Amino acid sequence: MNDRTFQGLKQTAMSEKYGIGETMANTFANYVVHGFHGGSFFEAVMTNNLMGAFGRCDAENGRNLKNILMFVHWEIPGTCHGSPEIYKAWCESKQKEAEKSAGKTVEGDANDE
Repeated sequence: MNDRTFQGLKQTAMSEKYGIGETMANTFANYVVHGFHGGSFFEAVMTNNLMGAFGRCDAENGRNLKNILMFVHWEIPGTCHGSPEIYKAWCESKQKEAEKSAGKTVEGDANDE
């Protein structure tokens, strides 16, 4: 996934259809594209912990929780949300992709001593 995907996800999240705020839209895009961890509310949403998400949301995300959940269901790849294991695996896989693209090996660099 590239910058176009990042901008596309962000714009879709902020669209009239979903109305997600810019901060949360950036969090979604950074997670999907780069595997960056979000805060406790974001992690609860992505790991399918509705009670946790409701208990951790701020006022804006509380008002938008239905739209946030619809956005995750309809717009976010199904392979990156649904359980704590999936969330962790997605972050790890994106980190490995970043290391490979930076010219590093995942299981140690040949130059390590």
